[in-house]
Amino acid sequence: MLTETKLRNLKANDKLFKVNDRDGLYVAVTPAWAISFRYNYSINGRQETITFGRYGVGGITLSEAREQLGEAKKMISAGKWPAKEKARDKARVKGAETFGAWTEKWLRGQRRLRAGQAMYCRRAMARTYQ
Repeated sequence: MLTETKLRNLKANDKLFKVNDRDGLYVAVTPAWAISFRYNYSINGRQETITFGRYGVGGITLSEAREQLGEAKKMISAGKWPAKEKARDKARVKGAETFGAWTEKWLRGQRRLRAGQAMYCRRAMARTYQ
């Protein structure tokens, strides 16, 4: 079973290698020293791997990876593919327009607003949605 200390002390090799945790969770360590949490599963005889994220600064912790594993196992028991659901969620977020971008597009479409009024609207939105 992995601990935070063991994860910090992992050293990279010439090839990718795996270190098992529990419940099927493991970390893959690349030669570039990237450590990522992964889980192999199969539904209807088809094998897939889901990557939960990288370990380290800006990444996820061991406990977060274990929580995500629990969620993935629930999805698998419900007959859903966790890797495909994760890809769909990522695509939704990528295609989503931020409120600031929507506001700018709306303001550009308001032909009747003078420059001063548009600037006032931008400032009001910036103060409201910081």
